[in-house]
Amino acid sequence: MVSYMWVGMYGGNRSLALALILLTTVAAPFTIPLSLEALLGATVELDVAAMMGRMLTMIAVPAVLGMVVNDATRGWGERVLSPALGPAARALLVVIITANSTGMAPYLATVTVETFCVAGFVLAFATGGFALGCLLARALGRDAADTVTACFCCGIRNISAGAVIAAQFFPGPAVFAVMMGTLFQQVLAGLMGKALGRLVDASEG
Repeated sequence: MVSYMWVGMYGGNRSLALALILLTTVAAPFTIPLSLEALLGATVELDVAAMMGRMLTMIAVPAVLGMVVNDATRGWGERVLSPALGPAARALLVVIITANSTGMAPYLATVTVETFCVAGFVLAFATGGFALGCLLARALGRDAADTVTACFCCGIRNISAGAVIAAQFFPGPAVFAVMMGTLFQQVLAGLMGKALGRLVDASEG
């Protein structure tokens, strides 16, 4: 749901963002093993039912409850409650990212050329996600709000699931790569948000 927060902050299409998040949540238990096998030749056995249950609990159920509250209060949730809770949500995001990033400590204690290469690749890969979202939206002729949504939904990935899979099925350095992705995604989201915010302002002006 981090991408939904960024979409809301920079004037994106929240309905489209929520639909994309729910779609990718349902598809994740199937797409993750397939992509790992295609890219790495690694076979990963996941407990699909348990993974879907966790994702439904963490993402789908809160999203549906939020929509129900907003509809029941005739928009009060979006107008009043969301802005009021926004600062707390952003503060918690910083805490979560910091806690998750502690897994990188052993690999930063002995920095090597390989460490820099991995970090550089992760940065390029993360940047490519944001760029791909923007390019697809513009190629399809979408408006500024949809472009913002596509950018964040393509650029921000489910790092929590990635960290669990990396720790369970791959060598230790894989966790470092995943955690670097966490940091780069949020920094890139802030930079892209500034640029896309100007795009939204220009389209509304």
